[in-house]
Amino acid sequence: SVSCCLFHTAVISNGLLYNFGHGNNGQLGQGNEDNQYEAKLVENLTNVTSVSCGLYNTAVISNGLLYTFGVGYHGRLGHGNQEKQLIPKLVESLTNVTSVSCGGFHTAVISNGLLYTFGDGDSGRLGHGNKENQSIPKLVEN
Repeated sequence: SVSCCLFHTAVISNGLLYNFGHGNNGQLGQGNEDNQYEAKLVENLTNVTSVSCGLYNTAVISNGLLYTFGVGYHGRLGHGNQEKQLIPKLVESLTNVTSVSCGGFHTAVISNGLLYTFGDGDSGRLGHGNKENQSIPKLVEN
């Protein structure tokens, strides 16, 4: 599996995650903001089944749990704040995660068969019936 965005690329190989590209916002998960010109292993993630690259962030499913890293503007990492994360951090409120997709400023996740979104709510892109930002995963109700 592979995911690309404007500035970086993420690849899953044998259940491990490798990233390369522009790292100035921590979106490579290496604990720094350095660029990587060759694929480099992201430490401490095993059994990785899915990855999605956002504009300056990355979301990964590992062992059925969601980890995010990079820029947290507008709450797009789902940690309840807007802080930058330089290494993968668990999104604690989600379990049994089966799918993830990052947009430029938001993230959508399937957890326990239900859709959750978080990040920048501009233009109603989170599906919550308003334009408000959401910094923790919120259920999209139908």
